[in-house]
Order: sequence, then C-alpha cells, then structure tokens
Amino acid sequence: MTLGAVLIEAFERDGVEGMLDRYDSLRERHYGGWTYDFGEGSLLGLAERFANTGNMEAAMAAIDKNLEVHPASFSAHVTRGQILVGAGDSEGAKAAFQACLDADPSIGWCQQQIDEINRRERTSATDEPYPEHLRPELAGNEEP
Repeated sequence: MTLGAVLIEAFERDGVEGMLDRYDSLRERHYGGWTYDFGEGSLLGLAERFANTGNMEAAMAAIDKNLEVHPASFSAHVTRGQILVGAGDSEGAKAAFQACLDADPSIGWCQQQIDEINRRERTSATDEPYPEHLRPELAGNEEP
C-alpha cells in the first residue's frame, strides 16, 4: 500500500488530524527505508487529490505538512498557488507564488502567475469587459 493510500484511509477514518498523526508515526518508523516514499511528491500529490474532491482543509494540511518536513520546497508553494487559483482565492494564490519566489527567485514562472492573476483582477474589475462594438446587447442595433 502506498503512503498516499494509507493517509487517505487514515483521513477517512480519523479526519485531518488523524491523517497527519499517521504520517508522523509512519515517518518516524520508516523514514530512510524502502517501505514508503516520504519525498515531497507524495504529500503534494495527496494535496492535489484532496483539492480535486473539494476538501481544501485536507489539501492545505498536506501542503503544510510537506513544508514542515521539506522547508526548502518551492514545489509546495507552487502546488498551493495552483490549488488556490482553482478555488478562486486570488490573494492566497498570489501569496503562495510569492513564497515560491522567496524560496527560489530564479523561478520566473511564479512571477508570471502573479502577473496573470493581477491582470485577471484588473480585467474583471472593469465595468465593460467587452469593447462596446463587441457587446452582444449592442451588436446589430444601429439605427439605419
């Protein structure tokens, strides 16, 4: 059984705290061995899976645990940002992408994501999302 499968089982039985406790106990007993993959990809994949099923609390808990055991992980910040963009949390997403840049300034993709979120916010804040000549309610309504 994979680490992710064990943690999902623990989550279903005991909730977020139970899942995190199970991770800690498995890591304490098996870290450095070949039983489970404790690389950051395991927790980040689990976070994405939780986010895809709408469980943001569990998704963020998995990312937080990943950052606890892999503090230099820029990937955790990227994953958090992507999940938060999908959830519509622009401010949280920008903070996550900024944390990615703080961890590794060479990752220009994170700045691009911040810029894209800012662009979308500016676009959605305008009163006229379409140029006047393209607005459906005005198209073809010119006086002859």
